[in-house]
Amino acid sequence: MAIGYTGTRPAPYVATAVQEFNSYELTACKGLEIATPFYSGKDIGTLPIITRESQAGTGDGATRRAPGSTYNRDDIEAEGVAFQCLGYGHETPLPDEHIAMYASEFDAQVVAGARNRVRIMTDLEVKIKNMVFNTTTFTGSALYTDYSSAPWDAAGSDILGQGDAVIDQIVTNGGMPNTAVIPRQQIKNLKKNTAIMAQFSGLSKITGNMIVEYLKDYWNIANVVIVGSVKNSAKKGQTASMADIWGDDYAMFCRTAMTADPGESCAFRTPLWQEMGGADVSISTYREEQSDSQIVKGKMFYDELVVDKYQGHLIKIDA
Repeated sequence: MAIGYTGTRPAPYVATAVQEFNSYELTACKGLEIATPFYSGKDIGTLPIITRESQAGTGDGATRRAPGSTYNRDDIEAEGVAFQCLGYGHETPLPDEHIAMYASEFDAQVVAGARNRVRIMTDLEVKIKNMVFNTTTFTGSALYTDYSSAPWDAAGSDILGQGDAVIDQIVTNGGMPNTAVIPRQQIKNLKKNTAIMAQFSGLSKITGNMIVEYLKDYWNIANVVIVGSVKNSAKKGQTASMADIWGDDYAMFCRTAMTADPGESCAFRTPLWQEMGGADVSISTYREEQSDSQIVKGKMFYDELVVDKYQGHLIKIDA
């Protein structure tokens, strides 16, 4: 049964439906602000990477030449990051009887499309989180720092100094960070931090947006991405069990791409198969005659990539 109604059907004077799990607000994929999409003409490809090692020698006089002499030369060293845009999708069958039965109460096709979207986008968010907050990829002092002994929930912790140190490390690695990825749950701790609150002395109201703008200015970065989407971890039909996708144990400083140009330097990207849709879930319908139903389908073709891990640095911010 495509639509199961609990209780007495209401009088048909409200022709829409409220979704308890808001498929747009709660699952807006912040991951795509970190791993910026770019379009690929094929499902399988390789993103060429010009290595930092091939830029060695600058500043040591290697570009100086004597009159009439030949110029110094070196080779370009390239590596490839392979990707494969796999298909992700979900369908909801809607019998003609149910579409007609509930037509005056809510648009079943619109509801089905929203539900398919939330399933696919939630999966994508989880995959990007697992890529970004990854202590296997980001390991060693150049890529990972454990600040759990001075956690962000301690008012006296030097959060600003931690960010400064991480940004300096990324620059030392040869990167230029422009983004901090911070869990939603940590905003309340930023509001309690002694050093941060000192910057707002005398103000009667301090908002999360004010703190975000201050951090962008202090760290001289373009973006502070607040992640905090949730998922229902229970099986369908069971009592809902909402769970945070990102958690509050880690934060990431990194360089994010600001354009769809795949040649832009960054830590993470999301290649999308151009021929199979755009940067969001593609929703369509088709007819299934043998069941007298409309099938609402959502699909997306993508991969998630670590392009240059040295453009990022993971920190542990909770004990």
